Amino acid sequence: MLVGSMRSGAAIGRSVFDQSSPGFGWTTASGCLRFGVRGAAGPGHRQGAAISRHEVPTTVVNEFAGSFECLIILRKTRQPPVARVGTAVLPSVLATAPPVVIDWIFAAKGVHPSEAWSYPKVHVALTGATGFLGLRLVRELLGRHRSLTVLAHAGSSSALGRITRFLELTDASPELIAELPERLRVVETDLGQPRMGLSAADFERLADELDVIWHSAGNINLDDDLARLRRVNVEGTRNVLELAAAGCRRPIVNHVGTAFVGGARRDGVVYEDELDDTHGFENGYERSKYEAEVLVHEWSVAHGRPVLVLRPSILVTDLPAHPELPEHPLRFIDQILRAALSTVGLGGLHIPEGNRPVVRLPGQPHGHLNLMPVEHAARVMVQLANVKSSRRVDTYHVVHDHDVPTTTITAVMERLVPIKVELVEKRLLDPSPLEAVADLYPGFTPYLSHRRRFDDTRVRTVLGPELSGIRVDLDYLLAGVRPKQTTESSSWGR
Repeated sequence: MLVGSMRSGAAIGRSVFDQSSPGFGWTTASGCLRFGVRGAAGPGHRQGAAISRHEVPTTVVNEFAGSFECLIILRKTRQPPVARVGTAVLPSVLATAPPVVIDWIFAAKGVHPSEAWSYPKVHVALTGATGFLGLRLVRELLGRHRSLTVLAHAGSSSALGRITRFLELTDASPELIAELPERLRVVETDLGQPRMGLSAADFERLADELDVIWHSAGNINLDDDLARLRRVNVEGTRNVLELAAAGCRRPIVNHVGTAFVGGARRDGVVYEDELDDTHGFENGYERSKYEAEVLVHEWSVAHGRPVLVLRPSILVTDLPAHPELPEHPLRFIDQILRAALSTVGLGGLHIPEGNRPVVRLPGQPHGHLNLMPVEHAARVMVQLANVKSSRRVDTYHVVHDHDVPTTTITAVMERLVPIKVELVEKRLLDPSPLEAVADLYPGFTPYLSHRRRFDDTRVRTVLGPELSGIRVDLDYLLAGVRPKQTTESSSWGR
């Protein structure tokens, strides 16, 4: 039975093959695709009469027909059998095939080789695309892939519109913005529901289309109810892994965790290969992300699949606040402190420098935190996704090259609202009314006592020092956290 045509671009098994083309193929009783390749004329032969035979099992063709990145490398280098896509090595039966065989496989999937060489067609999906980190990942991924599937939360406002607006506000090229409707596909999902809220047929169809799944969505509310945190951070991860397991392409999973799975250990060094709950956790967010990462490890072992785990520290930016952009992760500090002042009757009042109320918070004057510029984090993550996998779980700390003193964090608080912050050794037993409301416990206050360091040896080994060139200091943080000037803030004499 004739099975395809490089000219027609029809699917395998569904079309009449044109034997006038340079290569032709048909199925055999043994379950192979047998390719005939016309060669140059030799002595005593008509032009194109010489035909060499090449058999490839249909299972191999079906598995790798969509792996355009792998086929492109093969077609360009012709150095078998080293071609690979992600972690999957191309079988030698394809790696040694004549170029026309590879061309035919392209055509069977509806793409002419000449259209594919310059831009690998890898089908990538991303959760959390409209979040603080996700928007930056969208930008980086579109720089490497011709298309992107956005797994957006069902019922939320237009994901395409929010991504477009972000790119407009961050000076993306007009060409990129104009291409977005064609290059982005939005699929509405609910990560907390089985099959991500999709029908069985839609879930299977989506799974079979993907080569890479980036899981960046999550609940980052530090002091949220643990059950709500688990619904998104743990069950959402479980459902993403089920999507990856269901896909016939065996998609690569890139899981965005957090360096704070290190838990409540406040001193020493947290290493990239560590994952345990010995020290407990500062808040429900840390616990939920730890449980999600444990789930990733269990899935990897059970399915024999590699996973890339990316652990960023606290992500920040100096991009000014804008109502159409996700809130800065530290923006809640300003909101809570303003609410605390209003609760005790000091909201909106002008308070001279010398009369500002003292707020005592537990913390270490010599403590420090790692705050990573989000734009640099997204760039590093996408670079790490191209590093050769160990075929197990590869974990990387995506952290900044310098920490920020806790005194800089308290200086940010003092510049946002008219208070004086004093760090004390232990949590207060006799807080003032203002201190009782302003204590950011258990969410953020414990981090003012941290003096630990996140080791990032693995990142430096594969990427080099990767210095961002960005100094995260008081001015940098205020640029991103400070709200737009308001009448109230003006009355404080700012």
